[in-house]
Amino acid sequence: MKKILAFSLLAAAASFSGCTKVTVDIPGSKFSGEAVWTRRTLENVRYYNSDVEAVKAAAIDTCCNELKLYYAGDTPSKYGTELFFCGPKFVKITIDITRRSPKAPKGSDLPPPQPYTEVAIVYGTWGDLNASQAIISGISKRLANEG
Repeated sequence: MKKILAFSLLAAAASFSGCTKVTVDIPGSKFSGEAVWTRRTLENVRYYNSDVEAVKAAAIDTCCNELKLYYAGDTPSKYGTELFFCGPKFVKITIDITRRSPKAPKGSDLPPPQPYTEVAIVYGTWGDLNASQAIISGISKRLANEG
């Protein structure tokens, strides 16, 4: 009974854990240096000057050449692409790259916010923040126009 209760509490704590802002390494960038770590996903990393294809090329180069991950393919979507990699011990890594074009609030005289390309990484079943940050750092180093 105690084991069941302990497991239930652990599962509840894991499911209700919120998000945490973490620092990501974006060398030379004058923009975002923060991301959101939610359960197992590093998300909300923004590249303002790079399009989806540039970020995709940087992600593939980083994962294959620097981190020695196996590129398993991609699935294009209307606003971006989803990349799939296989890591050590057959860990599945998914990188979602999406172009966002925010709109100005209704009734506002302000210009619309600057469009950006957003990256989200899911590393394995439970997530790996350090490995996800290493991928972001490698992508950032390869995007020369982000500085």
